[in-house]
Amino acid sequence: MMWGYGGYGSMWWMIVVQVLIAAVVIAGVAFAVIALARRTDPVASAGPGSPCTILEGRLARGEIDEQEFQRRSSLLMKP
Repeated sequence: MMWGYGGYGSMWWMIVVQVLIAAVVIAGVAFAVIALARRTDPVASAGPGSPCTILEGRLARGEIDEQEFQRRSSLLMKP
């Protein structure tokens, strides 16, 4: 009989390696999905809020002037 050198006693490291490989593959797939979702979703890059809130933020940061803000606000308010 084999009691540790080739029997089931030396198989524990294979299980550990398989679990580690599975964890790396799952983490890689999750990372790829999240990265692609962030890159292709324009709403996620704009941040939370309504279009008016985003427009107000752009005015506050100085990205647009008051005339541009009024013009775009009036476009948003049209039915």
